[in-house]
Order: sequence, then structure tokens, then C-alpha cells
Amino acid sequence: MGVRLSRIGAIVPQGSTAEVISMSSEVSMVSSALERPSIARRLCNANPITKRGRQLQMAKMLLIPMIPILGLIIQTSLTLSDVVTHNNKLVVVGNNVDRAQELGSLIHSLQRERTEATLFVNTPEDNLAHHNVRVLDTAFLATDNVLAKLKEWNIYGTSDPNFASRRNFEELLKLSRRQIEKGRWSGRETFAFYVNTNAILMRSMTKVVYKTEHTRLWKLLLAYTMAIQASENIACETALGEEFFTNGTLGKNESYQYLKYVALGKDVLKTMQQYSTIAKQLYANLYLVHKTNVEITERQRGIILNKVTSKIHEREVNATVTREPIEAQNNATSETNGTNDNEVPVSGEIGGQNLDFSFNITELDLWIDTMNNYTDIISMIQNKLHDAIDAFIFRDIDGAKNEVVASVVILVIILIITPLIFFSIQRLTCTIQDYAIGLSSKTNELKREKKRSDNLLYQMLPKSVALQLKTSSTVPAESYHSVTIYFSDVVGFTFLSAQSTPMQVVNFLNALYHFFDFKIDQYDVYKVETIGDAYMVASGLPQRNGKRHVGEIASLSIDLLEGIINFKIPHMPNERLKLRIGLHTGPVVAGVVGSKMPRYCLFGDTVNIASRMESNGLPLKIHVSSQAKRALDKLGGYRTEPRGKVDIKGKGQMETHWLTEKLEDAIKSRSERPGALQRGIPRGSRGGSLFPGASTLTSRI
Repeated sequence: MGVRLSRIGAIVPQGSTAEVISMSSEVSMVSSALERPSIARRLCNANPITKRGRQLQMAKMLLIPMIPILGLIIQTSLTLSDVVTHNNKLVVVGNNVDRAQELGSLIHSLQRERTEATLFVNTPEDNLAHHNVRVLDTAFLATDNVLAKLKEWNIYGTSDPNFASRRNFEELLKLSRRQIEKGRWSGRETFAFYVNTNAILMRSMTKVVYKTEHTRLWKLLLAYTMAIQASENIACETALGEEFFTNGTLGKNESYQYLKYVALGKDVLKTMQQYSTIAKQLYANLYLVHKTNVEITERQRGIILNKVTSKIHEREVNATVTREPIEAQNNATSETNGTNDNEVPVSGEIGGQNLDFSFNITELDLWIDTMNNYTDIISMIQNKLHDAIDAFIFRDIDGAKNEVVASVVILVIILIITPLIFFSIQRLTCTIQDYAIGLSSKTNELKREKKRSDNLLYQMLPKSVALQLKTSSTVPAESYHSVTIYFSDVVGFTFLSAQSTPMQVVNFLNALYHFFDFKIDQYDVYKVETIGDAYMVASGLPQRNGKRHVGEIASLSIDLLEGIINFKIPHMPNERLKLRIGLHTGPVVAGVVGSKMPRYCLFGDTVNIASRMESNGLPLKIHVSSQAKRALDKLGGYRTEPRGKVDIKGKGQMETHWLTEKLEDAIKSRSERPGALQRGIPRGSRGGSLFPGASTLTSRI
């Protein structure tokens, strides 16, 4: 620091000495502050050699993983608690749905019982033989069986003591049935009893459904409730229809009740279909396309028209009823009948049948069977909705159980591996120093391996291109205005291969390419590709070398021809190789193609022409194009002889030449320039892709 200050004092004016001293004191304060480690730094950088340092390091290593482990334990515990709570809610939902389904089954049985009971009460005594009393007993027994299967009895929304317990309700049913069987109740009293009973059960079932807290089930639950309500309305409609077919007419109140139940049934079914696509599809498939739909519509029309007709007749006789309710009822059926409001029959006939009614058990049974079919269809929809709800709940319960199992397994695994983690951390901390020593040697080894891999990469691609490819995923293609391309081929290679085994061919090519690569190392050229006996070399890329590229290729060609004379085939020492060489100078585009195995490719017509020069040449001759000849003339030091015009495939007649020798000027000029090896770019083992060689091979065919 003193040396630095003396230097500062030497270069600043004398008047600035105080400033220099002040600055030196500030520097001393800063340096002393930097030299004093803070408490946090001492804790973080504890010396593992001392006992206290080892203790601090061990505590630090154990505390750091403890934080996320505790967080994971807390999170897993909370998740487990939430999943268990959700599972319990699903169980409650399932129980509520089962209770609602049981109440729905009881309501359905009571509806059937009401149908038979009202029929029994309304049927004249002289016709009871047609309606076997055992049918009513069967309906009573079916209701008792459903009631006995109820798991629990909780009826909400009523203070009636008859519904306080199952026993009280059973006593109520027995008393009511006794009144029905002994004929003490009229049809209206019987109908009212069952309507009130089912209304209480419906309210209780609705409350059970509404107690179900499930955001994704409410539509199905509402549709299920609507189906049961629709079934109740249809059952009431059936009972009133029985009265009509038994007595031949309905009273004023019964008529309005009938219209009300018909309208409510349709509205409730429509609402049910809006809440559930399952119910909508089932209703369309089971009812709308079924003959029951037509039969019910026809009988509803008959019942409504009879009531309208009787009211018109009553108005004409007694003048006690206004025309407004008659018109309202006519409008409700005008579209179905296809008649005008003014065409309501005022005579004693309906659809050609006389109003002088006589009891017809056939029509009554047909009405009951039709409405029972309708009720069965609605019951099927109820069961399908219940199955869909059960399936949904079971899926959620299974999912919740799986989550519970997963959470428990995770928690157990955490509790098991936590001691193992601490033990491993302790062992790991003790061996960190040993690994640090080995890390240094591994780092040096990694550097050596990296250097080897880089050398392999430089053998596949030009070094400049490889470096660029390592820094970015893609290397843009580059255009070169003037390069020289070399192609050579071994004459008679096919014959030699036929006379040799595959292993001999491989050894022969290996020796030949070693010879070529040795020669290439002496020139500023780049070996692009080798395919069989074909050899492609370029100069002037990827590093531009001015106009020297044609001279480098020409010198290499002459050197190869001179050296190939003394080359001996390993398994055929008496045979001599003959090269056929072609050169061409011109523009090309070069770039890296592919991602799995990137290859340095050359594109352009120059490649094709160079290939044609080789394929149209002669053994032990260097065939050059006129462009390459002009470039050699400008460079100087090479002698050529004209060959004349040659018909080149795809190009027509071209003026070509033979390269014969290299003069002393070229040799001297090259010896004065830095050689290829002095440039620091080893070339002998470099290689790329002869992608344009595909066009070269095509041009040879």
C-alpha cells in the first residue's frame, strides 16, 4: 500500500498531499474492514479443522435440511387432515343420498298403493269381482317390505306424531288400510290421505337432499328430487283418472286438481331434464318414443274434454259457470286436438262416444296399466340418477381414500428417512475434506477429457465452425466468393474391391487415407468428406486465404500424384494405384446441417463442376476447368496444357485443361509463407459432410 501511495504522490501535485493522505487513510479503513470477517461470515465459513468449526458446520448442515423437512411434515399433515375431512363429508353425502333413495322407494310404493286403494274404493261393489282384492293386499305388502328395509327413520319438517317413529307410521298405515278395506273412506278421503302422507315424506326427502353439501352433485340431486316429485304428480293424476273412468265424470275441484297435477308433472319433468342430461336422454328414449306417450296424451285429452263439455252443458242449464275457465281449458288442449276453440262439442259425445257413461273395466285397466308404465319409466329414471350419484360419490370416496393412503405413506416415509438423512449428512460432512482433494484431480481430468472431446469435434468440423457451434445452437450458412474444390477417385477401385475381402478393402482404404491426410497436413486445405474411394478437399474455407486457395489445391494435387506412384496396396503389393483428379474454382455456400450429427456441407454449382472435372478426367491426370486455369495463371508458378472442349453432363461443351507441373516460383513462394502446420490448425484428420456430394454422385450416374 505504501508503494502505491508513493507512486500516487509522485504523479500528483504537491498541493494535493493532504488529499492523498486522506485517501490513503480511507483505503486503510476499507482494507481493515475487509480483513475483519463479520459474525455471519465466521459462522458460514467455519473452519472444519477446529473442534468448534466442526461443531458449527455440523449444526449448520443439520439445520438446513431440517427446515424443509419440518415444512413437508406440516404440509403433509394438513393435507391428510383435509382429505380425511373431505372423505367424511363424502360418507355423509352418500348416507344422505341413500336415505333419500329409501324415502323415494317408500314414496313410490305408497303411490302404487294409492292407485290400487283409490281403484278399490271407487269401483262399484257389483264390479269388485273384476278387481281382485289380492292386488290391493299385494300393494300393502310391497309397501310394508320397503318400510321394513329402511335403515333409519328420521322424518323432517313435521310435528305429526304419526311420523315420529317407524312404529307410529306403521300403525297409521294399518288404521288407514282398515278404513279402506271396510269401505269407510270415500275415494276423495283415500286420495287425500295418500297425498298428505307423500307430501310429508317428500318434504323430508327434500330436506335430506338439501343438507348434502357437495358443489358438483347438486344438479344430479335436484334432478333426482324432481323425478320423485314428478312421480308423485303422475300418481295423483292416475288416481283422479281412475275416478273419472270409474264414475264417468270428475267434480269441479277434482277437475282443477287433475289439470294442476298434469301441468305440475310436465313442468317438474322439464326442470329435471334441464338439470341432468342423463335424465333428458332416458326420458326421450323411454317415454317420448314409446306408445305410452300417445296413449297417455289421448286419455288426458279425453278426461279434459269431458270436463269441458260437462261444464258447457252445466252452464247452458244452470248458468252458474262463466265461459272464461272453459276457454282456458280449451286453449290448453287446442294444439293437441287440432281443433278450434269454437269447435268444443256441446252434445253428449266425445270423439264419437256417447256421454251416457256405463262402467267399463277394460278402459279402467288400460288407464291403470298405461299410467303404471309411465310411473315405471320415471322410476327407472330415478334409479339411473341414483346410480349416477352413487358412482360419482364412490369415485370421490375412492379418490379421497387414495389421497389418504398417499398422504400417510408420504408421512411415514418422511419420518423414516429423516434420521437416515441426518446420519447421511453427518457422514457426508466428515468426508467433504476427502472429496475436496479428489475434486481437484477430477477437475484436471475433466479438463483433459474436454480437450480430447474438443479435438474430436475439431476433427469432425472446422475449428472456427465448431467454436461457433459450441456457443450457439445454430451456425448460419456463409457464402464464399471464390474457393477451389478438389475431387479424386481411385481408377479401378471396383475391380480391386471385387478381388479383395471386406477386411482387406478396409485396411487398404485406411492406409490410403493416412497417406492422403499426411499430404493434406502440409497445405492450407480442408478435407470435406470421403466416400469409398472418392476424396473431396476444399481450400479457401472456412478461413478465407485470398487467392492462394487455387495454388494450395494445385500443389496438393501434384504432390498426391507424385506420391501415389510409390504407394503400395497392403494385400496387392504388385498393383499400382492410379488417381483421377479434377479441380474447379468458383463460389460456394457452406454451413452446418443437422442436429444429431452436425456436418459441414458445401452447396453450389462449383461442387458439381469439380466432380465433373474428376469424372471426365484421365488416370494420373489433373483435370482443371477454365476458371481454375485462369486463377492459376493470375497466381503464377503453375504450368497447364489445353485439353480442348469436353462435353460435360448438364453443362454442355466446356474448355478444360491439364495441370502438368509446379514451377520454381510457386515452390519458392510457398516456402516463404507460413505453412499449414505453422498456422496452428491441424488438418490431417478433419472431416465434414459431402452433402453436395449427393449431387456429385448423381452427376456420375
